[in-house]
Amino acid sequence: MTMKHSNIILLISVLISFSCDSQNEQGYDKKAIALNNYATELMLNKPDSALLLLNEATEIDPDYYLAHNNKINLFITKGEIDKAIRSAEKSVELKPNIAEAVIMLGMLYDYNGNTDKAKEQYSKALDIFKKRLETSDKNKFENRLNRAYALLLLGEKKEGKTEIQKLLQENPNDYTIQILADFDKEQYLTDLFRQK
Repeated sequence: MTMKHSNIILLISVLISFSCDSQNEQGYDKKAIALNNYATELMLNKPDSALLLLNEATEIDPDYYLAHNNKINLFITKGEIDKAIRSAEKSVELKPNIAEAVIMLGMLYDYNGNTDKAKEQYSKALDIFKKRLETSDKNKFENRLNRAYALLLLGEKKEGKTEIQKLLQENPNDYTIQILADFDKEQYLTDLFRQK
């Protein structure tokens, strides 16, 4: 894995970790949660085993969002973009207000050549971020950063770059912002989803 690819994976992890960290485990089957947790330990070294555990977790509890979300990452790693799209669609169906998952679905559509569906997802994500920023001071930095990211993906470069510059002025040493400052959408999607 190249350093650039590692940086992109780091950025994706940062962007979706906000949504994963805020997910409440209550209401989900305890066995599904345990299987998901064990799968996350295996994801880097034993991805096929991790996928089997995640499949079992989603069979036990089809509404367990986090297990579906973790499947997305594994399918991307395996280069199975169509399966990653199906998992992302399920994630968005289960949690339509998690903008980070909506962005991921949009990026998968974009990479697969369905730009109309991708733009629809990016626009939905922007609406969610706007609402978050208007109604809460919680995670304001992350929401501003993710909003800028969604703007760049949508093709609203001027507005996205303006927000990135503001964020950089406020946080000059933040590595994630620096990655977005040099954002090239086509290269980014290729680096993220293409298997070498």
